[in-house]
Amino acid sequence: THLGNWEFGVSTAALNGLPVDVVVKEAKSPMAQKFLDWYRNRFGVGIFFETKTVKEIFNSINSGRFTAFILDQFMGPPVGVLVDFFGKPAGTAAGLALFCEKRDIPVFPAYNYRDSQGKLTTVIEPQIKYGQLSEDRETRIYQRTQVYNNAMEQMIRKHPEQWLWLHRR
Repeated sequence: THLGNWEFGVSTAALNGLPVDVVVKEAKSPMAQKFLDWYRNRFGVGIFFETKTVKEIFNSINSGRFTAFILDQFMGPPVGVLVDFFGKPAGTAAGLALFCEKRDIPVFPAYNYRDSQGKLTTVIEPQIKYGQLSEDRETRIYQRTQVYNNAMEQMIRKHPEQWLWLHRR
């Protein structure tokens, strides 16, 4: 989520030896994208833009790297699923659920926050447990995506003042 400073959290993980890639949207401004590429690459963070990345992400996972998905952006159909987010329907990217459909990939919610002394703390939650999933693929995608939104809600509720999202959700 856009909780705390996810860019810093991912970069810190990479600096501490955790091989990590992140799935992001490309910035509209070429100058902003150039800066983001420089910042991310200098710390060893790999970048996948959200379209046409399936093969590259699986190659990355197969090579032992972690892939981070930032799921609190609006995504409508066909790439998004309407699930509950703080009591309202919210289009949420289905990419992570689709990856987990193809492979049994463990998912660990992670976030960071700044404490009262200004120290940034990164939290990696226990692996997500889905419970009983439907036999129907479309329903399973919905169920998995809802579980991810529930995890995001829990993180945001712990530090609501540090969740910054100004766009339509």
